[in-house]
Amino acid sequence: MIENLFDLPESKSPRLKWIEKHHLKTDQTPNWQPGQEDEFGDVIEAWYASDDNFEHNHGGETEDEALVAWAKARGKLTWLEEGKL
Repeated sequence: MIENLFDLPESKSPRLKWIEKHHLKTDQTPNWQPGQEDEFGDVIEAWYASDDNFEHNHGGETEDEALVAWAKARGKLTWLEEGKL
């Protein structure tokens, strides 16, 4: 059986490169349910994205939505927008 048809170096996706460039981390809320609220009445998101300092924590229903929310709040281009430059 052939393990590798071509011997190509690994390459990271534009999205992964962008995440690493901005030192982002994502986290999924365990047992998340739509419309779920915390004890203060704030809506709990399914996914959160934050930078190294955890000072800018933004959420969404998907991991990509959380990353885009982080970028928009920080005035940054997303990985898709950077690719169009």
